Parts: sequence; structure tokens; C-alpha cells
Amino acid sequence: MPVNNVCRKSSVLVALLASCAEPEDPEIVTAPGGPIAFSLSVRSYEPYDRFPPAEQPRIYIDGVEQSAIEQLFPSIEAADDAVHLIELRYGSAIVRKRFHRVGAASGCPDVHPTEMRHELCAYWSGDIRFGSSYATGRFGTCVGDGFCAAGCGRGANPCPDGERCTSRATLLDPFASHLACAPIGPKRKGEACALIDATGGAYDDCAGDLLCVEGTCQAVCTEIECSMMPGCRYVPGQPPELRLCPAQDGART
Repeated sequence: MPVNNVCRKSSVLVALLASCAEPEDPEIVTAPGGPIAFSLSVRSYEPYDRFPPAEQPRIYIDGVEQSAIEQLFPSIEAADDAVHLIELRYGSAIVRKRFHRVGAASGCPDVHPTEMRHELCAYWSGDIRFGSSYATGRFGTCVGDGFCAAGCGRGANPCPDGERCTSRATLLDPFASHLACAPIGPKRKGEACALIDATGGAYDDCAGDLLCVEGTCQAVCTEIECSMMPGCRYVPGQPPELRLCPAQDGART
């Protein structure tokens, strides 16, 4: 057989094998740029048995009183750079604010999203927490859940030695606060207490598992007490995780 024919047939065979090869791994394919539909909502996630206060903080997004926004970004790079300011306000007083970066919250770069939905949790007591994120795109769907978790607690976010997870007040009238770490104070149960002003919110001078309410250190219901002794009560303006033991007051608020 002539040499030219052998070379021609070999070239055809190589072309056929290449056309039958498996497609590229989608994880390493570079997705083309494209628009991304984005929505952000801030919703109330109060416990079902907690009564609403007479005055509730209002939700602002980027300086406008609103609880949800929708946007269309031209590319993932534009979404990565976008930041929104979420605030809870009583009148002109800002009791809590949170900067929410669109790209950082999705956490799903391999999906190459075309749609993203983020949700934040707002509390009457004056807190804003991460709720959930959802992204869907060319390579699947990705869901992240923050479970409206507070910034500290007995679980994944314990406080350093010498500190406790307690209320940090950002407004006194009406009282508004959020959960954060603060130094363990010297005051014991039943003793007079006061708030100590500090960056990040004022905290009381009570010892661990105590809360300063009406000028007195009172016992906070632990998880065991809540299950064994029903009747722990919510305190207006305090985070829902900080309820008082029923022995302190039989009234329900």
C-alpha cells in the first residue's frame, strides 16, 4: 500500500476516536459569563410562642425601608463585588446593622450560578443573622443553611475562657440587644447589677448563666431546665435564647 494512503487512513482514525471521546469534566470547564438573577430577603424568625412587642424595629436595605430586593447582575464578577447594608431601626436609631456580601454568601463557585437567593433572619430584640443561601446554575444546585444561628453559644461558637454568651445592648429605650460574647461578671444571683458600656454593645456585670433584668441578676434557663421545668419566660428586648427561670417571675411576656 502506498505510504500516502496509510497516513491518510491513520489521520481519519485519529479524528474518529477524538469525536467519540468523553466530554470534558464539568468541574474544570470554564463557564461563559452571563446574567445572574439575585434576590435578598430579611424575614422575622421569632419563636412561635413569643409575643410581639408593642413597637418592632423596622428593616432597611441600603437605606430604604424594605424587607426584600431583586437584582440582575451581568456576571459572577459583578455579583462577587456587590455588598448590601441591612439595618434594624427604631425611629432614626440604628440598633443593628450587617454588611451582606452577595458573592461570599453563596459559597458555590463550582455551580456557575444563574440564580441566587439569600435569606437573613431578623429578631424583634434587635439582631440580624444569616439564614440560608440557594444557588442554581449550569452545573447543579447548591444550598447553604445558617439556621439563623447566633454569633455565640454552647455549640459551634463558644466564647473564650473568662467570657460568656450573653446579651449586648445597643439601645436602652426601647431596649434592644443581640447575643455576643462578654466578660463574666462578679455579681451573683439576686444581687444588684448594671450595664457596662462597651464597643459592640453594653453588657451586664452578672456571672455566667445570669442576666441583669430590672436591676437584679436573674437565672437564665439552660437547655436542661427548659425541658425539665416548663415556664421559662421571654424578656422584651432580650435575645430569644435568653429566657428567665420560672422561679423568678410567674408572669409570661
